[in-house]
Amino acid sequence: MRQPVAASCSSCGVSFERYACLKCNFFDDTTSKQQFHCDECGICRVGGRSNFFHCSTCNCCYSTSLQGSHVCVSNSMHQNCPVCCEFLFDSIRPISVLTCGHTIHQECHRDMMAHSTVTCPLCLKCILPASEAERYWRLLDQQVRRCAAGGRTCQCLLTCKQVSEAGHPPPSCKQVSEAGHPPPSCKQVSEA
Repeated sequence: MRQPVAASCSSCGVSFERYACLKCNFFDDTTSKQQFHCDECGICRVGGRSNFFHCSTCNCCYSTSLQGSHVCVSNSMHQNCPVCCEFLFDSIRPISVLTCGHTIHQECHRDMMAHSTVTCPLCLKCILPASEAERYWRLLDQQVRRCAAGGRTCQCLLTCKQVSEAGHPPPSCKQVSEAGHPPPSCKQVSEA
């Protein structure tokens, strides 16, 4: 017997699955993934409705831990991950929201950090939290000073966008543009 899409059999009443979303025609045996449908996103998500909120500017669901504290980027997840190129919006892999507001898979973010990439691959802003960024700049400054102390020419490996408005270049970068950011060709170091 054929019937319209439904959560249970119209003849005997047996449920087809433990989770059924008739808007998405999505059915699942298990509820351990805590599936829920987001009307604004138009899809089912996992992780429990109470753990997520829908940001209307970013046009996607984020963890409630980010509510009121993330940088909004219009349609931020309606793009491919800048590292692995998988579409982010309907990805089932966990997502990281960078300090600049751009999104990336958590695994891709970890891989970037493991390779000492501390900038967003889209906007090139520093993605380290303020406390870690300060330590990073100090470490970079120490390396530049050590290089200069050895009589070698050092080059700051920063582009203007790598230093966010809240951050600053290492003190060793003497040559600074009007915006307060070191130019990509900064080779001068301060005399210690």
